[in-house]
Amino acid sequence: LFSSDSNGIHNILNTFLTRQPIYLNTINNYCQAEDAAVIDVGCEKKLYYCSVCSKTFSRKQNVELHIMRLHTGEKPFSCSECGKRFTQKTDLRRHMRLHTGERPFSCIVCQKCFKRKDHLQIHMEIHTKE
Repeated sequence: LFSSDSNGIHNILNTFLTRQPIYLNTINNYCQAEDAAVIDVGCEKKLYYCSVCSKTFSRKQNVELHIMRLHTGEKPFSCSECGKRFTQKTDLRRHMRLHTGERPFSCIVCQKCFKRKDHLQIHMEIHTKE
């Protein structure tokens, strides 16, 4: 769908990236954008936003990465076992646990192990309710 050469990527970014940063309203030394959580980015600090979905970023590089990964469908991280592709390295790492069986998160109460930290956190609720 999109060219992977540098000119193609440059054209995509020029299409999606807002060149002018937005400035946020300052309230009690915090800056706030409409429909966004209060973000402590300091007064008068620039925020860049994605012109496709309006998500804001404090660094231009982050909005560029967001656009390339989310809005163009780029998935540079590939599973060596099954070939499934991912936009984020952390997602590939989590996926690899399906193949390796690794369970790096263990309960300190009962020693049950989990592949994902959020699953351990949910599990811990059974111990706190007792």
